[in-house]
Amino acid sequence: MLDLVRITLESVGYSIFNIVFLFGVWVVFLINRRLNRIDIYRIIKKKSMINLMADILVQSILVGSLVSFLVVFIGIPLYFNEFLLFLIPITLLLSMVRIRFLDLSYGVALICFLSLIMDGQTHIASLILLVGIISLIKGVLILLTKEQSVIPVLSRKDNQIILGHIIHKSWILPIGLLILQIGELATQGIQMPTWWPMIQYPYNQNIFYTMFPFVAFMNHNSISYTETLQNHQKQSGYMNIIFGVLLLLIGVLAVENLYVQIMGSLIMVVFPEGMHHAKVRKEKKQPPIYTHPENGLRIMEVIHGGIADEIGMELGEVIEKVNDTFVQDIKHFLRMVKEAEGEIIIESRTIAGRLMRYEIHKSKDLTRMGVRFIPEKPLIVYSMEGYNQIGLFDFLKGKY
Repeated sequence: MLDLVRITLESVGYSIFNIVFLFGVWVVFLINRRLNRIDIYRIIKKKSMINLMADILVQSILVGSLVSFLVVFIGIPLYFNEFLLFLIPITLLLSMVRIRFLDLSYGVALICFLSLIMDGQTHIASLILLVGIISLIKGVLILLTKEQSVIPVLSRKDNQIILGHIIHKSWILPIGLLILQIGELATQGIQMPTWWPMIQYPYNQNIFYTMFPFVAFMNHNSISYTETLQNHQKQSGYMNIIFGVLLLLIGVLAVENLYVQIMGSLIMVVFPEGMHHAKVRKEKKQPPIYTHPENGLRIMEVIHGGIADEIGMELGEVIEKVNDTFVQDIKHFLRMVKEAEGEIIIESRTIAGRLMRYEIHKSKDLTRMGVRFIPEKPLIVYSMEGYNQIGLFDFLKGKY
């Protein structure tokens, strides 16, 4: 067992010290640097790029190691062919069309179809299971990493300024694949239990298994104006978990069934594309949550440690009155707070429509009110549709 752990970790290590992995790290860095430049308002507290990339690398290595151990200890072998070597180039080419195609499932689906058409030897069921495991873990990681790589954006809809958020998470995974080879093993191998591997393919010849260092992108990106950030993250995480479980079930059934293999290859594209287009339709039909109101000021950030944070104000609240006087604009609000005598009474309305009343004693330092509002004339307005239609190269060039 210890030998198996050692060999698996060695394979992951070879993947890390690989030019393809280093190239993938560079791509992930460029994506996050561009996201950092989009985030001009800095509503969500961010780590430095060095700390962010350190977190992403640690997460990538841990996920890659976990996937490798599951593949090896369960026994999910692949028959090696040249298509696997081209996964990263295929993935990058697809991402030039749409940035969401950077995810593993699209490239693997194309490899599955190429294999079915040209040689039929690649173990399609194992590839479906591999994508299922990674999608399942990705869903959990989206739920756990929360505000990592989350960017607030201001857009315009029906002549209204609206606040939304981009969730764009990218990882580059170093993976040790279990490769099935035909022939006799020249050296002493590791004796495995009789039940292993759990996924078995019929061969009349002698076979043995080796480890192969492999690198793959894991990516999720979506944008929402109609959901809170918390709900958007939960929905994204749970849908990836459901997608992963579905692929695991299909992968088990696809071992010796060509029709299920074709269905699984299709689902690797149809399911994420279906989720994406359903999300786009929802964003078009439903009203945005955080809009610039006709009357009052909508809070787009409550700064930690400020007065607004201390008294319990929340993102999305609309401040309507100060000391029974309607708020006209930001300058008017600041002037009323500054000139108020004695106690300040602020009346606001939550996203749910509930009226709130806050009392602030004049003794507090009102210069640290700690709120930022959706501006009536923002510095930059991003296209609602543009993010869903842009390719990776154009994204990195700053065309969004």
